[in-house]
Amino acid sequence: MPSALASLEGPSFVLTADEPVAAFEVTLCLEGPTAKAAYVHASLTADARTTGDAATLRLESLADRPADEGSDSLEVSAQGQELRFSLEADGPWEDGGRRCSTPEVVEFSAEGLADGQSLEIEAWVVDMDVKWDAGAFGGGRGDSRVSYDRKKGAGNEHTEGPIAGWVGDDFVVGVMTQKTTFNVDTPPHEDAGTWTMVVNGDTMYRLAP
Repeated sequence: MPSALASLEGPSFVLTADEPVAAFEVTLCLEGPTAKAAYVHASLTADARTTGDAATLRLESLADRPADEGSDSLEVSAQGQELRFSLEADGPWEDGGRRCSTPEVVEFSAEGLADGQSLEIEAWVVDMDVKWDAGAFGGGRGDSRVSYDRKKGAGNEHTEGPIAGWVGDDFVVGVMTQKTTFNVDTPPHEDAGTWTMVVNGDTMYRLAP
């Protein structure tokens, strides 16, 4: 599948005990022809450091998202730390022309700052990873989630979740730290009129709609 990666850097800023919060609106957009399926993963990476004692940097989405997906935090010291945060990436991605996600407001907040202490966001970058199918294996927006079951000995291996990103032809399923990589041994191709692919050594077939 074709893929593309776009990055946009936001402005640096400083949080203090008097002004511990800053918020920014992020809108993801694509432009191009229609696609049979399109998979979009977006993340925000922030580089931060603080003066004085360590403080906590918290990133929170103000969109209506599940509690385990909508926020993250990190203890920041004078040496500097990096925090990576997944963004909401739902949108009419299969449509043609210019299409965008619903704007998402991301809030940065500092906790534990003393008077005169600051927490500096030296750089923050939004990365948008896009992979699309012009008409081969995908079946539409529902393909942005995976439900996978496989017999393994006497038990059953089950993985379910959104597609979080791609590494070459391989794809990653899950959110936050609960992620599973599926190795695509043979990419989707048509064989005797049926679309098929090999994932983790198992042959899979596309079911007729």
